[in-house]
Amino acid sequence: MKAITNKLAMIFALFMFLGLTACTNIPVEGDNNPDVKGYVVQLIATSNVTKAFNIRNTFLKEGYKNTTVNTITKSGKKIHRVQIGPYGKKSDGEKMLMQMKKRYTKNQYVNSAVVKTIYGK
Repeated sequence: MKAITNKLAMIFALFMFLGLTACTNIPVEGDNNPDVKGYVVQLIATSNVTKAFNIRNTFLKEGYKNTTVNTITKSGKKIHRVQIGPYGKKSDGEKMLMQMKKRYTKNQYVNSAVVKTIYGK
């Protein structure tokens, strides 16, 4: 399993390097729940794809190399979620969010960000 996880992590890194979005089903250890695949810091969920990618690009330039736009369809509408992660433990996601809030005290996206759970299928 560890070899598969490492290969998926390399694929994820390649997606990030190419600036592509990646799925959130990357297997990382959850907090004692086999359905939990990890955690992400979600900065925004918006129907505006341009806004989502602009925010993602800003945080990529700031050094957050694991920032993605994850697009879902809900009630027939596309929602673009800007997320940083995944993290294997919820506490790691919360720690990242606290660090970001200290660094970006006036950034509306960081100040309203939440740690979300990624569930497997």
